[in-house]
Amino acid sequence: MFAGLGLPSSSGVGVFAGSGYQLELQDTVQSGSRAATEDRIATSTVVFSGAFSLNATANWTCVVATFK
Repeated sequence: MFAGLGLPSSSGVGVFAGSGYQLELQDTVQSGSRAATEDRIATSTVVFSGAFSLNATANWTCVVATFK
């Protein structure tokens, strides 16, 4: 499973992978697009969701995709 997170360019919050996920990439450039990606391997067919953690309040968007 793959999750992508987008933040406003002015946001300075820290982004961390959620429980069970591994943070793969984080773009921290303050004057450009802020983004992060995380992934995990699913071993069963249950409902999952992206699970980023932020260290402060921020507007955000997230997308999740699964591949077989």
